[in-house]
Amino acid sequence: DHRILAFIVDCIGDESYELRFKTLGSSGNSTWTTRLSGVRSMEFLSRGDETTGICILAVHMDPQTYRASRILHHSVNREGIMGASETLWNESNDAAYLEVFRTKDREFILLSSNTKDTSEVRAVSCTSSFGGSSSSSAAARVVPQRLLAPREGVEYFAEHHAGIFYVVSNHERPDFAVYQLPTCALASEDGGWQHLNMFFMPPGGLHVTDADLLSRWMVLYGHDSAEPRICVVPLGSDDAHEGNTHLNALSLEQVVERNRGAFL
Repeated sequence: DHRILAFIVDCIGDESYELRFKTLGSSGNSTWTTRLSGVRSMEFLSRGDETTGICILAVHMDPQTYRASRILHHSVNREGIMGASETLWNESNDAAYLEVFRTKDREFILLSSNTKDTSEVRAVSCTSSFGGSSSSSAAARVVPQRLLAPREGVEYFAEHHAGIFYVVSNHERPDFAVYQLPTCALASEDGGWQHLNMFFMPPGGLHVTDADLLSRWMVLYGHDSAEPRICVVPLGSDDAHEGNTHLNALSLEQVVERNRGAFL
C-alpha cells in the first residue's frame, strides 16, 4: 500500500548489504530501528504497519563467501524481528545463488536457485491466510511449493497470469521455449514436467534471455545471430495476431520504428 519503504544499503563498500525500513507518509519519513544484516534482496509478503508488523521474504548471504544462500521468512516491525524467523530454503550447493521476486500479477513470490546450467523455482502465494495484516496471521507458517523438479543441465524461469505459470525452459529447445503449467500442478510428486503444455515456440534462432508478462501480452527478450531481438506474444486468441506461430522476432530498431510515439 506504499506506506513502507524497504531498501538495501552497503555503507562499507564490500557488498555486505543491510536491509532497512522507513514509514512513508504526509507527516514525513520515519526510519525504523530494525536492521537486518547480510540481506541481498527481499520481497514484501503481507500488508501491515510499523506497529503490527509485516511479513517479508529475505535472501541472506553466507557471511564468509557473500553467496546468496538462504531465504528466510521474517515478521518485522519498527523495533525489530517479531518472534522466530523461519528458514524456507538453505542452499547447500556452493555453485547456486538464491533470489526472490514477485510475479507481475502480484499473486506469488517466486524463490529461485540457479547455477550456470541448472534451475529450481518454488512459489509462495501472496493471497493465502498468512497474507493479512494482523500479528496472528503474520506468525502463520509459509510453505513454498516447487514448480518443477531440478534437472541437471536444464534452466528455467517463470511468471504467472490468470491461474497459469508461464515457464521459459530449455529442456526441449536449447534456446528456450515457453510452456504453461497450471497452478494446481505445483508440488507434483512426479516432478511436474509432464504437466507442461507448449505455449510458444520462438521463431528462427531466437535465444530467449528474459520475459515480461502483461495483462494481454508476453514480451520475450533475447538475441538472434548476436543481434538483440524482441518478440511479442498474445495471451488470448482474440488479440491482433492470428496465432503465436505467426509472430516474428523484431530488432530493436524495428520496435522503435513501429512504436515511435509510444517511447516518448
